[in-house]
Amino acid sequence: MLHVVLAAALCVAPDPLTVYCAAGVRAPVEAAAESWTKETGQRVQLQFGGSGTLLNNLRVAPRADLYLAAATGYMDKASSLQLIAEQIPLAHQHLCIAVTAGNPAGITSIDDVIDGKVRLAIPNPDTAAAGKTCKTVLQDLGVWDRLQPSIVVTKPTVNEVAADVRLGTVDAAITWNATTKLVGGLEAVNDARFKPSREAVAIGVLRASKQPTNALQFARWLGARDRGALDFAKAGFEPVRGDVWAIHPRLVLFAGAMLRPAIEPVIEAFCEREGVTIDRVYNGCGVLVAQMRTGALPDAYAACDQQFLDVVQEHFVPGTLLSRNEMVLIVPKGNPAGLTGATDMLKPGLRLGVASPERSALGALTVQALTAADLWAPLQRSGNIKVESATGDFLVNQVRAGGLDGAIVYHSNARASQAVRNGADVVPLGLDTNPATQPWTVRLDGDHALTLGRLHEAIKAARQRGAFEALGFLPPTDTAP
Repeated sequence: MLHVVLAAALCVAPDPLTVYCAAGVRAPVEAAAESWTKETGQRVQLQFGGSGTLLNNLRVAPRADLYLAAATGYMDKASSLQLIAEQIPLAHQHLCIAVTAGNPAGITSIDDVIDGKVRLAIPNPDTAAAGKTCKTVLQDLGVWDRLQPSIVVTKPTVNEVAADVRLGTVDAAITWNATTKLVGGLEAVNDARFKPSREAVAIGVLRASKQPTNALQFARWLGARDRGALDFAKAGFEPVRGDVWAIHPRLVLFAGAMLRPAIEPVIEAFCEREGVTIDRVYNGCGVLVAQMRTGALPDAYAACDQQFLDVVQEHFVPGTLLSRNEMVLIVPKGNPAGLTGATDMLKPGLRLGVASPERSALGALTVQALTAADLWAPLQRSGNIKVESATGDFLVNQVRAGGLDGAIVYHSNARASQAVRNGADVVPLGLDTNPATQPWTVRLDGDHALTLGRLHEAIKAARQRGAFEALGFLPPTDTAP
């Protein structure tokens, strides 16, 4: 019954998923693919080879759904060639010297396999991730040239050189540490100088995939801490801390209301592609913080200003800034009250709006800016403040409807509401204020940090394409894109 339910949840295509997979990762991927098929009903077609060989094949004819490389460099290359759309980390491994069980040649370090001392096999640096990493590390150590007299054979994949050791045709081979566990009759000799060889195993969804949602689901399965990660650990790899498996994860995002126009289109597209549901709660950050203090913790949080992350920071990882936002004075079209800046807000008889300092970042920043200019207390005494709101959007609508002579809002509120073109003008405050900063973070004990990390990357990509700036936001720093 379980596989029927999961198959129904999948967008199952008639064709199997095709995965180009590094040969050295064969065992855990085969095991995970078999269990995937049992639980979902969707077959997985695995094509094995050296990471470099597979990447070259994809460059010529990218007719597959996923590419799994045994080293970061190959995945980075695939990204730079625009072959993959997303990548999911799976595990780590490092180089070692593979010898026959019992180590009859007495090999203890790199020094024992250079200068022609033993018969050595290495994976081809042009086709296999292990070979490329081996060459890079040993060149950096200054011993690559001294290794050459010992090399009696190179093979396209790491598994093939390990097999030569097992068969006794060579005395040793440079392989991944996990390979020695996967190929029987071998043991690993570790040398501290191989420490820089630690590489990440990752899987990427190809842009050419005809079934990207299914491909992403299988990639998430491979990396899930309670699914594929168990197979990687059993095979001798060091699995990453992946997400908890769910065919259709349902996540919660709290976000400051002013961010909605910028992030909502990205989230909608992300949910459709990934096959996930993200319940969005947009509100003033004071309101959101109050909810969190009662125990309603979201999976991710995008605050309107850093101070509203600081007060709940113990529940989240350190934030990364998405953008900044300046405060402005919005007035009805034509500015009938003749407001030229914050000081004019003290004119008698005005109807003004501000954000609530208790319920929103905008309100707190408004109070800070006006207090620093010695305007907040006089403004309160003037009786001109007629409306307090948890969000800037409400204030914009009040100005446009003619209910207010002016209101302090974020520049993005004015721009996103098309206020400039629809019955309102924007006036600089004329104060020395610091822009609000919008951090993004995820819950410390969350079960879907990697999925939310991909959402964060999608949001940053939208910002880099100018989507944020078009809505009135500023870059995270003065020099950031």
